[in-house]
Amino acid sequence: MSFDGSQIVGQYTTPANGIFAFYYSQQHGLVSLGTVSGIATDQSFANGVASNGMTVGWSGDPFGSGIQAFVWTPKLTIRSLTRYLKNHGAKIPSNIYLTTALDISADGSTIVGVWQDANLHQGGWIAHLN
Repeated sequence: MSFDGSQIVGQYTTPANGIFAFYYSQQHGLVSLGTVSGIATDQSFANGVASNGMTVGWSGDPFGSGIQAFVWTPKLTIRSLTRYLKNHGAKIPSNIYLTTALDISADGSTIVGVWQDANLHQGGWIAHLN
C-alpha cells in the first residue's frame, strides 16, 4: 500500500478471468493490471506502489516458463521492467533476468527486486531512477 494508504496493490483471483495483479485507488477504482505477455494463463502479482501510482511486481507463469518483473502506472499499460529500465539508461547484462520487483520507494525513485541467470543463480538488485 502507498505510504498514506490511498493506493493498494496485490493479487486477486476470479474463476473466469485468472489470477492477476490489481491496483486500487478511490480515483481509479479497482484496476486489473493483466500480464506482460497478455497470455490468459499467465499470472501477475503487484508487490509495491509509489505515491504517483507506479506499481511493481511480477508477471508470467511461475510453474512453467518463468516470471519477469513488471512496472505499471495509471497512464501506461503493464510492461517489462527490464525494458523500462533499459529505456531509461540502465545497463542490465543480457544473461540476467529481473524476475521480480519486490518494492518501490514512496517517491518512485528506487526499486528493489530479485534477478536470476540461466544457471538459476539468484541475487538482489536495486535501481535508482532519475
